[in-house]
Amino acid sequence: MALGAWCVARAISPPEPIHSRLGQVVEQGTRIGWIRDLEAVRRVQAGLVRYHVGAAAWCGVGVLCWLVLWSRRAWQSRLLPLLAALLVGDLLWFAHGRSVQSDPALYFPPVPVLEKIASAPPGRVIGYDCLLASVVAMRGLHDIRGYDSVDPARFIQLLVLASDARSKPLPYALVQRMIPKAQFTSEGDIRLSPILDMLNVRYVILRGAPTGGAKPRFQSEDYWVMVNSNALERAFIPRRVETVADDQARLEKLASPDFSPQEVAYVESPVELPGPSRGNARIVEEIPTRVTISVRLETAGMVVLADLWDKGWRADWNGRRLPILRVNHALRGVVLPAGEGTLVFRYAPASFSWGLALAGTAAVALLLWTAAVWARKRQSFRDN
Repeated sequence: MALGAWCVARAISPPEPIHSRLGQVVEQGTRIGWIRDLEAVRRVQAGLVRYHVGAAAWCGVGVLCWLVLWSRRAWQSRLLPLLAALLVGDLLWFAHGRSVQSDPALYFPPVPVLEKIASAPPGRVIGYDCLLASVVAMRGLHDIRGYDSVDPARFIQLLVLASDARSKPLPYALVQRMIPKAQFTSEGDIRLSPILDMLNVRYVILRGAPTGGAKPRFQSEDYWVMVNSNALERAFIPRRVETVADDQARLEKLASPDFSPQEVAYVESPVELPGPSRGNARIVEEIPTRVTISVRLETAGMVVLADLWDKGWRADWNGRRLPILRVNHALRGVVLPAGEGTLVFRYAPASFSWGLALAGTAAVALLLWTAAVWARKRQSFRDN
């Protein structure tokens, strides 16, 4: 009732500056957005009145329904499900088509080199002391950096090994401002840490003017891009696999400048392979919860996907379930026999299945409880 009275008061006397000052400002020749004349001012005032009158009417309907239910006690149990459905419907109607977020294209000025990278061959990117990962993501690109609150510790440990000493890590985000270890060759190319090669970091974005004889692949007014020719594909087959169970020893091997991700992969438990592996792997389809890889192996070997290992992922080789190993400290790997086929990584955590089962159980219990209450009320009504 109090809310309805407030809405009526607002409809009778709109607040300033809409009530009078808006018209005065427009009469003086000032344009405010699309409001450029008194007719537009009147449309604004009428719209505000209609809004508050409608809100007051709905408050009145609510009060009337409450009075009816209060006076007719026998109707309460019958109308309760209807009112619950109406409340849910009102919530869905209110939320339908509503977006409080502005267009992501307005968040940051366009960077032409990012558009050029988006149309180039696929590969992850990294900013060299410039551009936050979220800005790059707005252009549909995949920055290897992120925010520690969502990036798992093992992945952070890998990126820290590939960071330049000039990086200034924040205590709550070690790689948000990461500067990669990089060297420019005499030919004008760029060389990154083998860890970044392993993680498919193909494009390095720098700001300012090219220096040191660098030969950028893309360039615009304020940014330029170098291509890391040593970057591996996201799915690759190392020639051999080595077991290193100790985390610290494994990280030391990965940090070595002699580490070659194409030559060797480190796993935590023994893997039996007959000899050097030969073959190729190619991602053919991908959505956030599924990655499909076409594989051709001349010998038995391991396919490594340079994405984070998590126990919720499942792997199927030609429809047969296979275990996923943790490779190179944080990535996914599957041992496959010689031959051709399709390897599918699918995210299906047990927690999701348990959640569905519990939700279904709760829904069934609610229906049974509702039916029991309804039957009891009906029987009581007949007895009376």
